Amino acid sequence: TGIVMSVPAHAPYDYQALVDLRKDDNTLRKYNITGNVVPIKIIQTDAYPSNESSAAETIVTSYSIRDQNDPKLEEATNKLYSDEFHNGKVLPDIDEIGNLSVIEARETIKAKIISQGIGTTMYELKNAVKCRCGTTCVVKLLTNQWFINYGDENWKKLAYELIDKMEILPEEIRQEFTNVIDWLKERACARKSGMGTKLPWDNEWIIESLADSVIYMAYYLLSRHISNNQDLQNNEDKVLADNLNDNFFDYVLLGKNDPDIVAKESKTSIQLLEKIKNEFVYFYPVDSRHSGRDLVPNHLAFFIFNHAAIFPKDKWPKQIVVNGSVLMEGKKMSKSLGNIIPLRHAIEEYGADSIRLTMLASAEILQDSDFSFDLVKGIRAKLFEIYRNINAHLDIFKVQSSLDLDLEDVWISSRLQKVIMDTTSAIEKFRIREALHNILYLMDNDLEWYEKRKLAKNKSIFNNYLKEFIETRIKLLSPFAPYFCEEVWEIMGNASYVSLAKWPEIDQSKIILKSEDNERLIQSIIFDIQKITKVTKMVPKKISIYTASSIKCTLYRKILDRIQRQATPNFGQIMKEFVNDNEVKDLVKRNPDLVKKIIDDILSESVDVRERRMKIDSFDEKIPLEDGKSLLVSEVGNNQLELYIYSEDDNDKYDPKQKSKFARPYKPAIYIE
Repeated sequence: TGIVMSVPAHAPYDYQALVDLRKDDNTLRKYNITGNVVPIKIIQTDAYPSNESSAAETIVTSYSIRDQNDPKLEEATNKLYSDEFHNGKVLPDIDEIGNLSVIEARETIKAKIISQGIGTTMYELKNAVKCRCGTTCVVKLLTNQWFINYGDENWKKLAYELIDKMEILPEEIRQEFTNVIDWLKERACARKSGMGTKLPWDNEWIIESLADSVIYMAYYLLSRHISNNQDLQNNEDKVLADNLNDNFFDYVLLGKNDPDIVAKESKTSIQLLEKIKNEFVYFYPVDSRHSGRDLVPNHLAFFIFNHAAIFPKDKWPKQIVVNGSVLMEGKKMSKSLGNIIPLRHAIEEYGADSIRLTMLASAEILQDSDFSFDLVKGIRAKLFEIYRNINAHLDIFKVQSSLDLDLEDVWISSRLQKVIMDTTSAIEKFRIREALHNILYLMDNDLEWYEKRKLAKNKSIFNNYLKEFIETRIKLLSPFAPYFCEEVWEIMGNASYVSLAKWPEIDQSKIILKSEDNERLIQSIIFDIQKITKVTKMVPKKISIYTASSIKCTLYRKILDRIQRQATPNFGQIMKEFVNDNEVKDLVKRNPDLVKKIIDDILSESVDVRERRMKIDSFDEKIPLEDGKSLLVSEVGNNQLELYIYSEDDNDKYDPKQKSKFARPYKPAIYIE
């Protein structure tokens, strides 16, 4: 009997099934099911923090999905699965794997299952193996076939050593390479028909292409000096192919043999021989080899084996990058399906940058990129939007403006440093989709919020902060949309190329940790007020906001420190500890429920947020709320609104309903009249 788990907190299909089930009274009665099933959350990401709503509920709501038959469910599922797989962390209260990344947790559970002997690894072909022409592939056994023995234990050890020293991106594909080396044994290395080189010791056979083509990048370095044109035999920069022998390649590639003898045998000058060898030594080893995932069990595996066997360790390749394929509207590109679009035509219609960004933004490197013209149009529209925005602010590149120091200015400058750091890190890890998401969308969100804050104060955004923001954005985007960025860079008044500009560097002095919580607090208050007014359908005339007392902030800090030191918090232990803490024991004894709520508040935040708050000495919530008053009023939509900010500690606060006692750190209480 097989059991399939339902994970409605993290699987959009499962969540929607639960929603549909709750509406189906007949099915509930038939199977005696209660409708109050609550999804259990086990993963959190920055995009989907562990708050009141589950990740699946959040994304299903954002996609406005109607039921289980909604085609948007598939897109929502792919997006959520990708984000949680690459960026997710297991919640800290999950045994054994708490606080691990999803990738680490998966490998930990897998290793445990295998080590306990209750599971094993199975390899299975998903589909029938067919030729590109559509014909079913048939395995034929040939008499006197020649094989390469990749099962040789000493050779395998070298291959393992090479993999251990090599960077493999994405890192989760490394296990596939190890698995291939584990099972790879004899492999046919010759065939009877087709084009190719004769097998040196048996001319009836032709060398099978994968047997010797996997070090062709070494030959690329020599090829420009080699010719089979007899008319060039006296050319001082050329070596005739007919004059090459094993000694020539042993000298150039491996540094073996006497150069004078090699030059004489290959009928070339010692100067040209040394030039060829020096070029090889300069460029080798391979810095990065990019290829498709389907080549891991053959071409890339042989690439590793052959380099390990032939070359010294200082010439072993440094990196392999494995990428997925490009699909067209969710289907494999195929002539038979008629969905292959000539690249030249696509570029003429949409532009090279739009095409490139679409392929890069639609999937991370190991995933299949699902190309669609709707997405191309969306990307092109985004580029035009950036273009128009820059044209609307060209004056900031001509005149040096003064630097204000409002809270939102400090924030946008600090946020820019985080974007530089996160985007640079993503690019270095070949997480290009993530990098582009930062540049194209997250930076838009930041700019929109900054503009909103400035406009609420009746202040101009034409300042050096915006100038630095735009310049940095174009620099970050330039590797992926070079034509667009070069044109924009010139319009901005630069005389040189953006491709020659220095890559943005992080300015640590501009990173102000507190600024992030300043703006988050204003955003959360706006959201809470809008939520309350939507539910109550009231038009606020007066709003009072109460920040938590200083003793509650002290308790929050102590609990946060306790949780950071102990990954899996225990409510009973924490209570026992703080009822004996002279600084907070009176508050804890009076209000034990507050401790539980603060623990939940802290655990609902990402690890990054917790770590940031640990580095902040103190946080006066009244400062950002007072600064954001004008925005709060405009967002409520009533210019006559009376808005007051109090601390729970204030003796003269207006609090007719005793709302201030419900205030918690980072979660002010609100009273609306």
